[in-house]
Amino acid sequence: MEWSDGASEGTDVKSTGESGTTKFLRVDGDGTCSWQVPPDTNTQLTLNDEDNFASNSATAAASQQSIKAYVDTQVGSISAAPEITATASGALSANDAVIIKSDGTVSDITGISAGNGTAVKLLLNGTTGSPESKPVSVALSSTSICQFYRDDRNTNGQPAAKIGTVSSDQKTLSYPGSIAVTYVSTSEYATDLKVVKVSSTKVVFIYKISSRIRFRAATISGNSITLGTEYDCLDAMGWSGSSANTSDYLDAIWEPTGNYLVTIFQRSYNNDAYVLLATISGTTLTFGSPIAWQGDSNHFSLAHNGAGKICVSYRAQSNYLQAMMINSITNVNTISKGNNVTVESTDGRHSTITWDSVHSKWVCIYRRDASNILKAVAIYDNSGDPAMHSTIEITGTNGFNMDSVYTSGKHVFVSYDYDAGNTIRIYIGYLTVNSSGTLTIGESKVAISGSNQTINGSGNTDLSITSHVDGAIHTSWTETTTPKASYGMIRHYGSTDVTAENFIGFADAAYSNGQTATIKVVGNTTTQSSLTPGQKYYVQSGGTLGLTPDSPSVEAGIALSSTKLLIKG
Repeated sequence: MEWSDGASEGTDVKSTGESGTTKFLRVDGDGTCSWQVPPDTNTQLTLNDEDNFASNSATAAASQQSIKAYVDTQVGSISAAPEITATASGALSANDAVIIKSDGTVSDITGISAGNGTAVKLLLNGTTGSPESKPVSVALSSTSICQFYRDDRNTNGQPAAKIGTVSSDQKTLSYPGSIAVTYVSTSEYATDLKVVKVSSTKVVFIYKISSRIRFRAATISGNSITLGTEYDCLDAMGWSGSSANTSDYLDAIWEPTGNYLVTIFQRSYNNDAYVLLATISGTTLTFGSPIAWQGDSNHFSLAHNGAGKICVSYRAQSNYLQAMMINSITNVNTISKGNNVTVESTDGRHSTITWDSVHSKWVCIYRRDASNILKAVAIYDNSGDPAMHSTIEITGTNGFNMDSVYTSGKHVFVSYDYDAGNTIRIYIGYLTVNSSGTLTIGESKVAISGSNQTINGSGNTDLSITSHVDGAIHTSWTETTTPKASYGMIRHYGSTDVTAENFIGFADAAYSNGQTATIKVVGNTTTQSSLTPGQKYYVQSGGTLGLTPDSPSVEAGIALSSTKLLIKG
């Protein structure tokens, strides 16, 4: 079929139908025809003029004006002072320097700068004059020290103890007069005093009365000391009379793996050395029989490795300095020991030994009398026997009557020595050791300044050193000038949890533990005080700000005014 307008079968013919609707006549193949409304082919877009884009349409277009208004609004809300939010780990004060921790929480910086505290007269009995001598101490916690000493004032050398306190800055030591003195024994003229820490609330006092070793355990609660039974154990074992007498320079430690008190001493009766073991329940000590160590030995020092082994350094026959290991303890009557090894064959004595838990080495510091020098050697466990790495000479000192402690990677020692004026003074130094056993001198001879650190005469008085917190030591001594007095001092080597990577900024306000904290970060400013405009400031180990880098070096920012710091990080 054809139409006059040229349409043919199967084609569309446009026409105008009712109400002006445009229709097409559809001619199908079977000859039928029908008018059809074509599909909507209008492609004109709807234009929305919404400054906030509220309709969120998928088909409508936005006007230029609404786009500009929306963008201007969003840019205007971006903070010109960048900040983040995170959960506070511990309390934060406003404008505290803040670090990010490994768990994603934030905290202020915990640290202490290096330096000596003030040497304080112990005055353990709360009087002036000559109250005490031979002080030794052990740290119970970061804020508590048990001081054991001999009371030379109103008694004839009666052993006594008192609890000292350490300030929160870890540098100030005090022995308040309000804290009672506990007399450990009613006997008099105590010598060779030792105090061994069993736990933060328990110690064992060891001392000699008339050349006989006594033991007494005690529990500690706050500043109160409660004593257990006093043991004259060697007499109870049948070493009666003078056969139970012992020489000086005994040593003792608590071995934490098997929970044994380990004491080594020389018997005056035959000059042989013995090991004495004990267990403790409450304040009750149970002793084994003395175990033969080696003939004619003294000047002992013990250090355990935390895994059941103990290295012992001592002065042996012919004045050799030797070392031997206790490899295991079966019970109070049985030990397994290795072979003795000569550390120094030319008159070595006054040794002190410590364990380096990081590098698995013992470090033995000793005096070589033949040449009046101080030396040190690193020792390792060679299948149950001590074996030596290199030996090092600690230049500029010939110390004696030493003690040492391991803290924060340092083997810190304290000793007496002569200054340029031939006056005996107290010196502190430290060594480090690496995994290969190489020793490095950190400080070889640092004098504790002050007249109360001058020791006249022979310097034959006890020195004690203990570590109450990682990176710090407490030492005590007796000056032998007139009037005689005992002193204590804390030295801190510095510690911090800030690194060049984890410092992120400053707290916007004060927050309590667990709160969501807002932290001002790089590009923001923080309010501080006493700043010098234009100067660069660094975060110090304790979280304060300073003009010089601390260790590690962490940049805080640039001072814009005396109170505003532009955070750089």
